[in-house]
Amino acid sequence: MRSIAFSSNGHYLAAGGDDKTVLLYDVSNPRAAVQVGAPLSGYKDTVHSVAFSPDNSMLASASADGSVRLWNVRDPASMSEIGLPLSGLSAQWSLAFTPDGKVLGSAGGDGSARLWNVTNPEQPGLIGQPLTGNGLYAMGFSPDGRTLVTGGGDTEVRLWTMPSPLGIGQTGSINAPTPRPDGKVVASGAADGSVRLWDTSDPAHLRQLGVITGLEGVSQTRFTPDGRVLVVTGGNKGVRFFDVSDPNHPRQLGTPIPLETRYSSMLAISPDGKIMASDHDDHTAQLYDISDPAHPRQLGPPVIKHGDRRSDYIYDGVFTPDGKTLITASATNTVRLWDVSDPADPKPIGSPLTGHEDAVGALALTPDGQTLATAGDDDFVLLWDVSDPAHPRQLGRLTGYAKGMQSVKFSADGRTLITGNADQGVRMWDVSDPAKPVAMGLSVVQRNLTYDAAAYLPGTDYIVYATNPDVALRTLDLDVDHAVNHICAATRNVLTESVWALHLSQLPYSPPCP
Repeated sequence: MRSIAFSSNGHYLAAGGDDKTVLLYDVSNPRAAVQVGAPLSGYKDTVHSVAFSPDNSMLASASADGSVRLWNVRDPASMSEIGLPLSGLSAQWSLAFTPDGKVLGSAGGDGSARLWNVTNPEQPGLIGQPLTGNGLYAMGFSPDGRTLVTGGGDTEVRLWTMPSPLGIGQTGSINAPTPRPDGKVVASGAADGSVRLWDTSDPAHLRQLGVITGLEGVSQTRFTPDGRVLVVTGGNKGVRFFDVSDPNHPRQLGTPIPLETRYSSMLAISPDGKIMASDHDDHTAQLYDISDPAHPRQLGPPVIKHGDRRSDYIYDGVFTPDGKTLITASATNTVRLWDVSDPADPKPIGSPLTGHEDAVGALALTPDGQTLATAGDDDFVLLWDVSDPAHPRQLGRLTGYAKGMQSVKFSADGRTLITGNADQGVRMWDVSDPAKPVAMGLSVVQRNLTYDAAAYLPGTDYIVYATNPDVALRTLDLDVDHAVNHICAATRNVLTESVWALHLSQLPYSPPCP
């Protein structure tokens, strides 16, 4: 035997060894242990580590053949492998689950440890980059799940701060992380047909609240301005309204608004919360009176459109702060402005905005409504002066991308724009002079993942963003002073007077951290 692990209730013992199998024993009577089920096999080399999930429903096993396998052990007499093995790794020596069972850690002889999102064990997703050491042979998590401990062949024990905050639990790509207007709650809609609500009152520690399920491929979520109602679109399930005044217990209001579109992408709510714009069919949008969200009322015919083809999808929409103008973006590479002062009779304003070379899928307005950002499947962002809706004027252009944009959002003061993109991650731009936008460095987050969307968390210095394929919601503190304090807390005892004298003897001792 090379490795053993007890289930958390103490009833079962798993053992892996040189015979390339894992055996499970019923040890509820330690004096008369009995093997249960058939040996778990499929390995090509020694099984070095086994670990039960905290709820004892799953067993993870790691082998010298470079694979990690997950097993359904809810019924120990009839165990089965879950999904395909995690393969192509170095010889794996140690495994551990976080206390909540959502993350599995694996450590290998190549000196790297990996974190896996196993909320959907059929398709585990790698979280971040591998952690490197020197021949990692042991690992474990602290009781609160915030620290990972690894032991290596270099005789060193290392402590790693777990990625925090990290919101996981959904099993399909997160398409729409949406902050509530007060920044205290975020809704994340995913392709698995779920919406999760997260407590972000402490943005450094996300906490899950209520969950909405049974939807279909959620594409958009929007809070009403008072934060009491969440509107959700996706798949062919139409537009749904949920009372989220108690975010722990979301409750559907009324019946869904049926849509005649294959894709539901466009969703906008007026600043007073009374009017909603959404897709109607594949090339038109419709306005609704949602003063009573349990009984939304259609306003006039669905006349908002960019063309007459069935493929002229409307991808995004946004109201100006006065609620009198609606701006829409479409697959025709154009953006249109609409006079919706009479929402029952919307009228186009001027000619479509042109300049994009591919479908336009994301819009953002500065809080004062003066500047519009447009982005889509081409590799740039355009800024527009829309202070006079009848005469919009193109200003600056943000470049340096190789793929299309998933999101654009302005800061509360309108002076900074963040973009979410697969090849550049999350980037920040100084747009205080929108005619001359300036990039504020490269991505502020790791770039090896797919970033679908990013947004500012109102009332804070944080952004919230989604990453795939690890299917996680994350927040990031942009406050420079906080970053300095964190760095100093971790390194204050490193640059000692003796180290300074060794490397900077020509200068008087003046450590950067007080």
